[in-house]
Amino acid sequence: FISLLALNKNLHREQGQEQKFSLRVLEGLVGVVLVGLYLVAIGTEGFFEYFYVLGGAVLVASSYPLVLFFKSLPPIESNLVLLFYSNVSFLIAELIYAYITPREIYGILGMLFQILYLGAYILSALAFFTLLVTFYSHSSGRSLSNKSR
Repeated sequence: FISLLALNKNLHREQGQEQKFSLRVLEGLVGVVLVGLYLVAIGTEGFFEYFYVLGGAVLVASSYPLVLFFKSLPPIESNLVLLFYSNVSFLIAELIYAYITPREIYGILGMLFQILYLGAYILSALAFFTLLVTFYSHSSGRSLSNKSR
């Protein structure tokens, strides 16, 4: 969370939008509060249901500026956008889970919950793989295609 917040502050400064940083942090906090109110409204019980959903909301709120500045990100940081979409998928899946589990409603919502989790894990794996390849190519000073020559 803190590293994403620092990255976002730097992105806002580099783009000349430093005055919008505080506003975007406030927007993120409002989003987290709305998610918390949703959890209270549906009658969520248990620490972990709150923890996972609110943790996901904090990650999404702190990383959404990555999407706003996607075109200006260096290649290493642009891979973090995949993690943003993964976190969004996890958050939506957790919100559905918090709704369906106490009510024991599965059906289409249960399938959607599972599909979102699967998609989030695939996006996370893809993001970490592309980050690994990017770090490898930058650390070796050459691209992977030149290695085979």
